[in-house]
Amino acid sequence: MSLIDNYTLKFDPIPCEIGSEEWKLTCEVGKNLNDFLPYLNGYIKKAIYDPKANTFVFTFENHKVSVSNDKVMIARIKSQEEGKNLAEKVVKFLNEIYEKKDEITPDYKRKQPPKAMDIYKLLPKTNCKKCGEPTCFVFATKLSQGEYEIEDCPELNEEQLNGLKNLFNNI
Repeated sequence: MSLIDNYTLKFDPIPCEIGSEEWKLTCEVGKNLNDFLPYLNGYIKKAIYDPKANTFVFTFENHKVSVSNDKVMIARIKSQEEGKNLAEKVVKFLNEIYEKKDEITPDYKRKQPPKAMDIYKLLPKTNCKKCGEPTCFVFATKLSQGEYEIEDCPELNEEQLNGLKNLFNNI
């Protein structure tokens, strides 16, 4: 038995970004997914989980995915074709986790990433741009949001690397 059997897709332009060619995709699944969120939280380690708001957010193929109530939302879609393909992959991924739920210990604790400023304090602050971002603070912000991995900063020394790993392990 699958968690999500059918869904309908709705594409909306990203709000507050006039002229943006990116879309937000909403998959309306027709059933409440909130009881599944603690299993996602127990399975996906790098995510944001708010049990009071019934929201779970994680990164999938460089896209933010939010699961809440009866919807799965995917951010920054460049085309409807990309959105349809990505929705299919995300639904398949969620169904695979659901099939393993008897092997997963549900985690009901709130989980949020470290704040960008706390990450920034541990970075080299060289603004070298080797990560692809213009400043270390932009990198810290995107690392906090799950868009990068710690190791994507090539300038980290061992002490900084360990400090960042400890910061993320305490979420």
